[in-house]
Amino acid sequence: MAYTAGYAEEETMRWVANSGCAPMYNNFHDWPSLTAINDKFNAIRASHGWHPVPPSCSGPIYVAETEAEAEYARRWYVDIIDSTIWHYGIFNQPSMRARVQGKTGAALQAAIDSIYADSMKTGVFGTPDQVIAKLSEIQKMLGIGHLQGHFDFGRMPHDAAKKSMTLFAKEVMPALRELPEPEVRATPFAEVLADRAKMKSATPEKVG
Repeated sequence: MAYTAGYAEEETMRWVANSGCAPMYNNFHDWPSLTAINDKFNAIRASHGWHPVPPSCSGPIYVAETEAEAEYARRWYVDIIDSTIWHYGIFNQPSMRARVQGKTGAALQAAIDSIYADSMKTGVFGTPDQVIAKLSEIQKMLGIGHLQGHFDFGRMPHDAAKKSMTLFAKEVMPALRELPEPEVRATPFAEVLADRAKMKSATPEKVG
């Protein structure tokens, strides 16, 4: 079950958690916020007596030989932010609307810029050592079970994507294999059905 962290509504997160699913976050926000969302998710699971579950996470990764080259790659990621914001009507969602409502001119532009800046915090861009350090920090914070990297995004040239993926495989992957790798395991559906039946039997029937 995919859940777009930062933009999806609280109702969606609660529905997924109450269904016994293990979450997959398409993260378009910063990692500390995603950690807080995942803590809420597992708190809902705990209310059913279910074990906490580590998430699968999806997001952009770009590995470069220099910091300047990695920073340049962020320009390609802006293309993805543009298409996501406008295709899905992100500014119409309550959490985003609250950030721009009532603003005009320079204040409105500043609010929009801050939303883009927040979206950029999800990416992991840098040299091999920087990417290893960042992913290690994220893993310590969030405990990801599966990481799905987006290595080709926006108008990135094929050669640039290939170079990044090669560096990731050669320089980053060996270090990631040393990190803890918790198991992503959703609640079996039979347990979910049993929980729903238990809750239904505990709810008094409405009369009349």
